[in-house]
Amino acid sequence: MVISLWNINSDPSLSGLFLGLALPSAALFFGGMLGAHYHIEETDGERAARCLHTARWLNRKLQDHMLEGEKLQAEVDNLSGKLASKSLDIALALKSEQDTEGLNRLRLEFAETAESILSSAKEAYYLQKRLNAYAAETARLKEMADQAEAKIRMAHVLSKGRTWIGGPPVAGQYILVGEIEPQRLLIITHQVFKTKLKLAEEAGALLAHSSKQASAYLDALSRTLTSAKI
Repeated sequence: MVISLWNINSDPSLSGLFLGLALPSAALFFGGMLGAHYHIEETDGERAARCLHTARWLNRKLQDHMLEGEKLQAEVDNLSGKLASKSLDIALALKSEQDTEGLNRLRLEFAETAESILSSAKEAYYLQKRLNAYAAETARLKEMADQAEAKIRMAHVLSKGRTWIGGPPVAGQYILVGEIEPQRLLIITHQVFKTKLKLAEEAGALLAHSSKQASAYLDALSRTLTSAKI
């Protein structure tokens, strides 16, 4: 078509006719390409706003992630408690007046004490890595859930409260009578999820503090036992 246009440029009327036909065709072609591109680039969060199956999937992901967070928090609390207990034992030993027999007892127990604290510190290191991975997944799920909630709420507003499902209808997807829309459940779950966003950060801070404190007390005990005179 381009060659024909240039070949008939001697006749302005024919050139105008071909241009009039070519421009709409080009607009439709590129418009279709852009539409296809937009469809391909749709995120899981955006899809959850219109697709029942994706909304159910994302809702389960949020719930499972929060359950995993509870387990991680329990591990952090347990390990931090062990480290804090060791720190307290050492602090009491350093504060009390120790005679020769007491110092020798601490010396004999030092290897076991050090091994226990160092083992817990190593455990804390790997637990922190899991917390970091959990935080990254939290951010990913938050982005998807935020996108879904924004589109669902907008659809709810535009429909004047008649539906929570945004976007075009999806063939083969039905909601049974009396069933709550997955999009509504997703938004409700998301409200709880928002309160858990700092779990990894706060748990990591507690773990780091407990590990640092126990290490400091262990160093103090080591200095005392190596410098004290018998």
